[in-house]
Amino acid sequence: MAIALKTISAHVAQERAQEFLRENELTRFSVGAPRRMVSALRSVWSVPIELRYPNYGSVGEVGVIAVDEETGNVVAWTPREEMLTNAGELYSEQHEQISKTRHVAPPEDPRHPLIYQREGAAGYEPAIRGTGVRVRAIVQYNQLYDGNIERILEAVRHISTEQVRAALAYHADHTDEIDFFIAENGSDYLEYVMREWERRQSKAGTSTEPNA
Repeated sequence: MAIALKTISAHVAQERAQEFLRENELTRFSVGAPRRMVSALRSVWSVPIELRYPNYGSVGEVGVIAVDEETGNVVAWTPREEMLTNAGELYSEQHEQISKTRHVAPPEDPRHPLIYQREGAAGYEPAIRGTGVRVRAIVQYNQLYDGNIERILEAVRHISTEQVRAALAYHADHTDEIDFFIAENGSDYLEYVMREWERRQSKAGTSTEPNA
């Protein structure tokens, strides 16, 4: 009698692909709708990886991750550097449209009344109401101090314990959004955008720098 193999769902495949992105510090990317692929050796979910911007949506596909349909393991993926290069090209092509949408106020989440959308030079970003402290800053302090709220309060003196917890709760419900802002403001993001821009400008025979 043949033994039925346990298979994972498309939703689980998305979760495994998203975990892979986080483990490899590709948090500015998100997963799309998986497509099932079958070969003589195995069946996999092919999960598209997209570059996304808050308030803009998907900029385009930068690669794929293959998740084994039976085991749920990631078995193949587009190389990291190739994903970053593809993202840089998409950003360069659409940066004007992206910049415009980032200055359109996104809706606030009624589940988190202490968090609002703060507008800055680069657009809107979630912050603690009444303080201007960005949610990503609290999340980064929380990671730095291993969840020690007292140390966070020492570092950011004009906020309360309630506000710290509100920021962390917002991050729990909007992980991809906040992780995107953390990644965008990190050197890795700026490095690949600059590198791709310089490559394109060099190819065109100019030396103009981008306004990242």
